[in-house]
Amino acid sequence: MRSRRLLSWIILFCVARMGLDTVAVAQWHWQNPVPQGNNLRSVCFVNRNAGWAAGDAGVLLKTTDGGITWNPGMLPDRLYAHNIFFHNENIGWVGGQASGGLPTILFRTSDGGATWQTSLEDPTDIRAIFFVNERTGWASGQGSRLWHTTNGGNNWQLQADFPFQFVHALNFVDSLRGWGAGAVNRRIRTTDGGNVWIIDTLSYSLWDIQFIDSLKGWQCGVSSIEATTDGGKTWQVQLNSGAIWSSIFMLDSLHGWAVSETDTLGNPFGLIVHTTNGGMLWTYQISPTQYSLKATYFLDSLSGIVVGNVATLLRTTDGGVQWQSLTQSVTSHSLFGIHIQDPLKAWIVGRQGTILRTSDGGSQWSVLTSGTTADLNDVCFVDPQSGWVVGDASTILRTTDNGNSWAAQTSPVLSRWRAVDFSQYPTGWIVGGGRLLRSTDGGNSWSAHPTILASGTSEVQFTSPSRGWIMAGDVISGSQQVVYRTTDGGASWISVVSNNSDSAYLSMSFVNDNTGWVSALRGGIFHTEDGGETWRLLYTPEPFGVIDFVDTQRGWGAASGNIFETTDGGCTWYSQQAPSAWIIQALKFQGPEIGWAAAHFGTVLHTTSGGSTFVEPIDPSHQIPIGFRVHQNYPNPFNPSTTVTYTIPVDGPVSLKVYDVLGREVRTLVDGFVSAGRHYVQVDGSGLASGVYVCRLAMPGARKVLAMKMILTK
Repeated sequence: MRSRRLLSWIILFCVARMGLDTVAVAQWHWQNPVPQGNNLRSVCFVNRNAGWAAGDAGVLLKTTDGGITWNPGMLPDRLYAHNIFFHNENIGWVGGQASGGLPTILFRTSDGGATWQTSLEDPTDIRAIFFVNERTGWASGQGSRLWHTTNGGNNWQLQADFPFQFVHALNFVDSLRGWGAGAVNRRIRTTDGGNVWIIDTLSYSLWDIQFIDSLKGWQCGVSSIEATTDGGKTWQVQLNSGAIWSSIFMLDSLHGWAVSETDTLGNPFGLIVHTTNGGMLWTYQISPTQYSLKATYFLDSLSGIVVGNVATLLRTTDGGVQWQSLTQSVTSHSLFGIHIQDPLKAWIVGRQGTILRTSDGGSQWSVLTSGTTADLNDVCFVDPQSGWVVGDASTILRTTDNGNSWAAQTSPVLSRWRAVDFSQYPTGWIVGGGRLLRSTDGGNSWSAHPTILASGTSEVQFTSPSRGWIMAGDVISGSQQVVYRTTDGGASWISVVSNNSDSAYLSMSFVNDNTGWVSALRGGIFHTEDGGETWRLLYTPEPFGVIDFVDTQRGWGAASGNIFETTDGGCTWYSQQAPSAWIIQALKFQGPEIGWAAAHFGTVLHTTSGGSTFVEPIDPSHQIPIGFRVHQNYPNPFNPSTTVTYTIPVDGPVSLKVYDVLGREVRTLVDGFVSAGRHYVQVDGSGLASGVYVCRLAMPGARKVLAMKMILTK
């Protein structure tokens, strides 16, 4: 009976993972660049109008007008997509690496990308997808395995396990004859639908391969573009250069284009070449971007699309004589500081003197003239007209006309200023480089405070006229990590919490004189409720580079491109569908709904719902609520601990327990009311024997339970 129960749980897990609709509508939106700012890695069209592009952190773009305009969407699990393939306007697949160390996934859509269902999970990175019709297709990737389906991806069979890694691209001319481009100097080909694969050894690695019939084909990769006229038995070099050619698209036997990740010297600067005679001659075209190019697709001899790194989205209507960038951006500089005046008005500052301002909630951002090229790290306004910006090279800028003009103020000491605070106006503070400045006249003048702090001071915040906080020490400085407190308005400062230099403090947030949080590099967040007298370490899913709390319960943390939310003071966190792949440098909220995040390459994200996601209703096909999911634990196998991630679509009671192979309960991870969203729970394997365990997720409203296997090794 117990073994039968275990088997049923495993079957439930497999069925749920293969059929679960996992899409959620993100409530963080791109405001710069638009339509999005991540790396794009793949593009495809099914006719002259309908096309899709996909890339990092769940980015999905769709066009219905031949690539003139693109509408942003979101792939499940913030998928880092390597390849997207559509058979028609409704049926498509996308594969890649899920965010946060989750398994690599091949998703399938039947509604043009509005919703996605898991079609295949594999421990390797799915990079290549090709279907010859709606039912027959192949998928492969980093881990040498090649999968085959004959029923549209409802089931997949392992067709081959090659003695090398990486299949970057697959191409078939019918259900029998196909080719694959592999790394580590390999190419594969089949004439019987993949039952037998011939492996060719090359002197270089391939990135793409395309055939227009059973005999004529082209391949590209490290340094060269080559062609064959005998089905791939022999190849002739057509272009030999130092570039890494990442994608080739032959419209017919004469017209084709290829794009590269590097220039001929190996620099990450993409090139575009074009042929009108089958590759006998390739000519270089002018690209308007400085970033690596990943993929290209042409609708006819004039109209084409190229995608690449850092939001590269190019379009041509004259065969590539001219390329137009479809990405609009007010700045591409990294951004470091945010100040929110009200729900409509905000400022953001960043590298090389960048100052941005919006007065309409971010629908439009203006670039202000700062008069400096120094990196600017923080911004603070006390009213709509008066504000300060601080930065490197002892930069202090002040405006009294809403940022239309900025005047440099004299700094009494030289330092890299990191933060400015005027919450107790007219008293203000500036910190950086172990030094502290104070103004008592509304920022008209600044004086150096005699207190010398630990180097790497990066944040200052006052919660009342007498109580303030300074965080010191960062990864670069290598100094002792310290949080200072004042109880006399800044006259004196004392250390209230310190840490070793190899576990830097990254960010802090206080909501009153007693309650605050400090995030640490090694993970976790220190929390105090008695003004810093005592601290307790709370678990976080990742080390938060920036945190921001608006009250004693509600807060947000950002780790790399992920944004997490807590509603219980930091005890539990769940992930939000933030669309950026770049490291978030600044995160700021005004109240529980209005928030902005800023990152590298001019990234500006905005939410008016606290970053929460909308979850679709129950999928009637299998009666599992969309968003009800238990993810594979990571790491797996594990010793001594691992992390289990689960997602629930609505607030409610949840049971998450671990059983041994005999069905005996060995750990209760969760047993109580839990808010909707993604949650992370650590499993301690201490005291358990090596072996297979089953983690079971149950929720009354789900009507079914989900389970997945975990392996403990000692």
